[in-house]
Amino acid sequence: MRIDAGVRVAVAPGAANQASGAAALAGVCFVLWLTFSLGFHRTPLAERAGYDTSPPTAAELRALAGDLLDETNAARRDVQEDGDGVMRFNDDTRQGLGGVRRGFERAAQIQETIATGYVGRIKELPLSSGLMTRAGVSGLFVTLTGEPGVNPELPAAALAFTACHQAAHQIGWAREEEAGFAGYLACRLHPDADFRYAARLAALRASLKALARVDLPASVGLMKRRSLAVVRDWEAIDRNPGRVTWLADLGSRANDAYLRSQGQK
Repeated sequence: MRIDAGVRVAVAPGAANQASGAAALAGVCFVLWLTFSLGFHRTPLAERAGYDTSPPTAAELRALAGDLLDETNAARRDVQEDGDGVMRFNDDTRQGLGGVRRGFERAAQIQETIATGYVGRIKELPLSSGLMTRAGVSGLFVTLTGEPGVNPELPAAALAFTACHQAAHQIGWAREEEAGFAGYLACRLHPDADFRYAARLAALRASLKALARVDLPASVGLMKRRSLAVVRDWEAIDRNPGRVTWLADLGSRANDAYLRSQGQK
């Protein structure tokens, strides 16, 4: 049965084009979001690369942290400093972030299964940097657009490592620990000294934190062996005068809920 009764509805061409454009954009965003979400269910990185992920012993952690400490102190001598004696990029920040892909290209030659993929320019997010700083956010990956972004207010050492971490999300590593490792690998093997130092500093911080849980005296002893220059960078990363506790806690809980919804512990 027809019910139009001869009624004709005129739709302006401009409105129709806008509606179809919005629908197409929504479809693209959905596909990008779905594609990234599938990354949480792909074969784990460690399994693909054949890595042993059994818990390390205290002795292994002490050895790892000691090696990283020596590497970090040595690598610090190859980077430049600002007026406060804190590490800065050899090039300006924008040029430095534009070269993140070079680390992944180098890493792919060694671990193709981990580092292969498209890496675009890392976006600085100056308009939201103040809010990100107050919320304790260093970077993010916008799943709806497939773009990695960083907080430009971060100290250079943290900014370099965060950029590689977010780029690892872009090549398909959705799980946080996997993006952290793939980003570390690319950062450590980067041709530029500032990225190589940033990788070692980030790994040293993580290893000493892990060591402190099983052997606090050993962790404290290694902390005392950091060079003064490394200490300045370390303190610059820890210092966040704009951080708002309740906002940071809210953001942390929201991120935790999202990750758990995707099957992350």
